Amino acid sequence: MSENQEPKEAPQDTILENTTSDNISFTNILDHLFQKSDLVYKFVMVYKDYLSSPHDYGTGEPITSMEAHVTSYIDENPGVSPSELATYWSRTNGFISQILKKLEAKDMVERVRSPENGKHVLLYTTEKGKQFSYVHKKYDALNVSIFMQRLLETCTTEEIDAFYKVVNAYCEVLYPVSYTHLRAHETGRNL
Repeated sequence: MSENQEPKEAPQDTILENTTSDNISFTNILDHLFQKSDLVYKFVMVYKDYLSSPHDYGTGEPITSMEAHVTSYIDENPGVSPSELATYWSRTNGFISQILKKLEAKDMVERVRSPENGKHVLLYTTEKGKQFSYVHKKYDALNVSIFMQRLLETCTTEEIDAFYKVVNAYCEVLYPVSYTHLRAHETGRNL
């Protein structure tokens, strides 16, 4: 090849055909990645079902995990706005509005107009919501400790910590994408 000639790139099928037994084939890599992706998808679907089914947290009143966590978040952040909740939970304003209507009907939260700007709504827990938030946190702490004990039967503490680190990183990677899509969906824009 002369100095002025550019090296030619190999076509994609040539790259795949040139894999040898000494290196992992492209197909094996794809199969491996698909298995990992499928495992994450299965976990997300099973956990989503768990989160969306109502539970009795010890109050005698069934409530979904999302409703419970929104109530506790409002209790920990009095005066939060519905749009701040939507951003925090990576959900649309419409979704959060539906959750808030259910929580208001259960007398867990209340909407209060901002004294500075009557157009803005601020969220607070009612006395019932405060009591529920406390019970919910106790329930979750007990539930997490039970799950941890079961996980420790097959995983080390370091592996469990690594799992949470990966989940956190996964959320950070996905958050900008999901947030952008949620906002586009709310405004009717196409990406």
